Amino acid sequence: MRSPNQLDLLTNIESARAARDAGIEIVTDNNQSWHDKALSMLASLSGSHRQMTGEAMRLWLIDQGLEPPAHVNAWGALTRHACTSGLIVDTGMVTQCATRASHARRAVVWLFS
Repeated sequence: MRSPNQLDLLTNIESARAARDAGIEIVTDNNQSWHDKALSMLASLSGSHRQMTGEAMRLWLIDQGLEPPAHVNAWGALTRHACTSGLIVDTGMVTQCATRASHARRAVVWLFS
């Protein structure tokens, strides 16, 4: 059995990114009106320099009256689009999630720029 070399790892990373992007596109398409509304609500925090995890953004949006999406993966797609659009930036910090369902997993801390 051979061990993966650097080229193998890069090929796997590209394949993983392509699968991620395809999944994000599917879940966004299937939740488009929800996604547009949620992104618009997050845009109201633009320039606030507020720091939040994806979990905190989800809780804030729900507190603001947003209904949950049809599929839970839409939350991750929303965070990804907020990042790629420049609405939020990765602070380089991580923290633990606070809700029981999140099992205290590590989470990126985002900054509303």
